[in-house]
Amino acid sequence: MCRCVAMRPTDQDRLARAGRLLLGLEWQRPLARALDIDDRLVRRWVAGERPIPAWVWPALAMLARERLAGAQRDLKALTVLASS
Repeated sequence: MCRCVAMRPTDQDRLARAGRLLLGLEWQRPLARALDIDDRLVRRWVAGERPIPAWVWPALAMLARERLAGAQRDLKALTVLASS
């Protein structure tokens, strides 16, 4: 009988997932640039060496909204080209 325990994602897991989704596989340095911080700090957050500050989550949400708005503009432009 398996006594598997569902593990809850950590903040480090959530940060890494958001970083990959928003910025791709090499996400740490681009995220640091987007947040205007040193990329070593991002690596420390991911390693669990430093806590991830509360301000990071709203900043990630804003970055996601900006990416979404850009994707929507691109989709609109492609739709216009496709119908020409």
